[in-house]
Amino acid sequence: MKLTKKIKKFIKITAAQLITKIQLFFLLKINGVTKKDWIFLLPFGLGDTLFLSSLIHEFKLKNGGKVVILVKKNHQILVQMFPAVDQSIILKSTFLNFRYEKICNTSLIKKGRIFIPHPLLNSNLSSLVAILGYKNLSLVDMYKIALKLDESAKLETADLNIYNISKAKDFLNKMGFDPAKTVVIMPKANSIPMISVDLWNEIISKLRCHNFNIIINAADKKNFHTDEEKVIFLDVELKEIVAIARISAFTISLRSGICDLLAFSKANLVVLYPDLQSQKAYSLNNIFEDGNFSEIIIDKFLNQEELTDKIINQIQRNAKLF
Repeated sequence: MKLTKKIKKFIKITAAQLITKIQLFFLLKINGVTKKDWIFLLPFGLGDTLFLSSLIHEFKLKNGGKVVILVKKNHQILVQMFPAVDQSIILKSTFLNFRYEKICNTSLIKKGRIFIPHPLLNSNLSSLVAILGYKNLSLVDMYKIALKLDESAKLETADLNIYNISKAKDFLNKMGFDPAKTVVIMPKANSIPMISVDLWNEIISKLRCHNFNIIINAADKKNFHTDEEKVIFLDVELKEIVAIARISAFTISLRSGICDLLAFSKANLVVLYPDLQSQKAYSLNNIFEDGNFSEIIIDKFLNQEELTDKIINQIQRNAKLF
């Protein structure tokens, strides 16, 4: 009986993998992808898509050829920031929950075959995940290794014209928000522990005391101080919030993939880390030689007031607003 169940499960999984392989084959076929093209599949986080795409310029200098990237719908704009990527194809949502390592090539880069460069799905890179942050090893370094690039390989300069600054200015004007007195709050992250809403409320209250307008990039308003004047919630597409952040005085964000994007776009940024461990693993200083960002480790402070004072001081010093 148990054997029969195992056989049925095996057949079901094998059939699903076969169907997905066929679907991927036709997806590439109808989009004109050939056996002469390099094909990368990126089903993971924002930072992964951003950094892999930014290294394609160096990859093509070394290997030549056309590069195609299969990507989530909401990440396609990230790929489009880098002219070296020849083509991006949106993955259907049905593809996103599959164990890609079972249906794609995860260990060898070869033209005409789908390659997944993510360390968690590449047996040749999996050991690097455990030492992320050690001796300043960053996510970018891991992608350089995955693409067999030299350590000196540079990130391509991003084309930021795809972010509509004029539309962002019109939005802030409609809200009655002066960009020079507006701060964007980004409280969500996937790879590190969240921080309490109480702390965010303390930060918001302190910013309001200094007459800043607040935009909170979150869909869930639960437990936030929604009765504060000049505080709004905004749950919009990536390209819209990035444009707003670029023209605002500052963005305060828990460390997430969008911090990588904001650092690329030269937005003024304060990055919060819950602890030293998360900062060592994901520090922007390990990725960017310079930028308009500062990093603050929360558990180094004795209390919330000391922390919020530090954030305000950082904004005052960097933006020279007062």
